[in-house]
Amino acid sequence: MADRPRPPLVLVGGVPGAGKSTLLARVGDDEPGAVVRDPDAYRRWLRTALPHVPYRAYRPLVHALHALAALHAVLRGPAGPRAALLVHDPATRPRRRRALARLARACGWEPVLLVVDVSRREALAGQAERGRVVAPASFARHWRRWQAQHDRLPASAAVEGWAAVHVVDRSTATATVRRVVSEARRPGPVARTRT
Repeated sequence: MADRPRPPLVLVGGVPGAGKSTLLARVGDDEPGAVVRDPDAYRRWLRTALPHVPYRAYRPLVHALHALAALHAVLRGPAGPRAALLVHDPATRPRRRRALARLARACGWEPVLLVVDVSRREALAGQAERGRVVAPASFARHWRRWQAQHDRLPASAAVEGWAAVHVVDRSTATATVRRVVSEARRPGPVARTRT
């Protein structure tokens, strides 16, 4: 047994089309007090403000706004002992993951990485279903990076600074995020596990 962990910052990763935004919307609606940082909120806002402008024209602004909002939420630290911060990021860049984990820990969060692992076919179908297909060259870069680190990601948890790493499929992703958040909200000490 160990002391009750600090509030979790859950980085929800996965290649474009893995289902990160769907997962965050589902969990964010069900977890009171959870703060969700997802670029989809900015995309919807800009789509309403600029209805005749194609998404590709303001995509960089969506990503910039999301990055600033996520950084602000991390730096602000937990609002209380039962807070949770859920952040959307492909998580295919090891240096970026490591920097976020260390920054989160320094700001009072318990950093947890959850990656939604899907096949290439599922990811491409997910992009088509949401109506936002990533440029083939960009998707290929994400896919290559993910494939290069897929098998060794759980073992790199301690090196990168994560308290836990979960590589899950779509069917178990929601339950895993809910479990991470609910375990952090339990009163008293809890057992710490690494997956």
